Amino acid sequence: MADDGTTVASTKTPESKQRLFDWLDVLAKLLGALGVLIVAYAANGFQAKANQQSLRNQDRTTGLTLQSQREQAESQLRAAMFSSLIQPFAGAEKGLLAVDREELLAQLLVLNFSEDFESKPLLERVDARLAVERPTKWQSVRTSEDPREGLRAIVRRVADRQISALSWDWNTTKSGEQQQHGCEVYWLNLGSEVEPEPNASTKTMSCTLDRRLGELISIPSPDAKSRLDIVLRKPDWKNETLAISVQAQANAVGEDERHNAPIAYNFTLTWFDLPLTDNTVLPNGTRFAINLRAFDKELRKVAVRVIWFPPGFFTVRERPLDPRKILRLLAEAEEK
Repeated sequence: MADDGTTVASTKTPESKQRLFDWLDVLAKLLGALGVLIVAYAANGFQAKANQQSLRNQDRTTGLTLQSQREQAESQLRAAMFSSLIQPFAGAEKGLLAVDREELLAQLLVLNFSEDFESKPLLERVDARLAVERPTKWQSVRTSEDPREGLRAIVRRVADRQISALSWDWNTTKSGEQQQHGCEVYWLNLGSEVEPEPNASTKTMSCTLDRRLGELISIPSPDAKSRLDIVLRKPDWKNETLAISVQAQANAVGEDERHNAPIAYNFTLTWFDLPLTDNTVLPNGTRFAINLRAFDKELRKVAVRVIWFPPGFFTVRERPLDPRKILRLLAEAEEK
């Protein structure tokens, strides 16, 4: 019996092993098939992501190309327009332009290129001609109005547009702390008969100030790092100009004390001092401009705006790109 039992056990063992091998073979085939499916699925997902990324890159490249082409076309158009408008003033044509045409060309220049170049000398030339050579159109209509008013009205419109753009920039950069120290734009209403206010020289929190001509006016910057002490005097009621004396105090933290010394500026304010082209940068980087807004000959009153620029502001002529975007890109690169 022992021999028979041993024989039976020995005959069953190979069958059990065979079944185990069969199961292992089936499992191996299933695992292999499953592995193939997983690899195929992963490869398909990777390919889909690669295709999506490729499409996004293509869209980005197409968008950048279209934008570049549009800017290039616009630049070429503006260059051709500027050349056509400035060429008559540069002496390409023989003889002096008629004052009517010169006024029209000057208006088109300042409306379309007020931020690209300083047009004050050209506008002053046209303004002086209009004062002497009254155009034919003014002889028949509106004879009681100053013939220079049309050009000056255009300049006021451009100045308002520039200040509105600065206000938009201020909305994206200012903080509540800055607003506590001063205003972004001050309106100065000046006249000979304005009643003086108690401690007027130190009252600056109001954005609209009524002062006498010749009175010292202190104007702080919104961040309290700079201050302007301004005296406006000698109004020319005929030509509508104003003499200005400015003493600027620019305080820079960590700078040499010599950089904090007051700086004096003296100039004549005219209608053609535009904020984006006629502004002053202090040693601490603060930028300001002074703009003439109203000149009432009958009431003998003048309105002037003092404009503070947003921190880090650069004009279009001084920058090819927005420096804040470049700084953000550099910061992101350093973090990576």
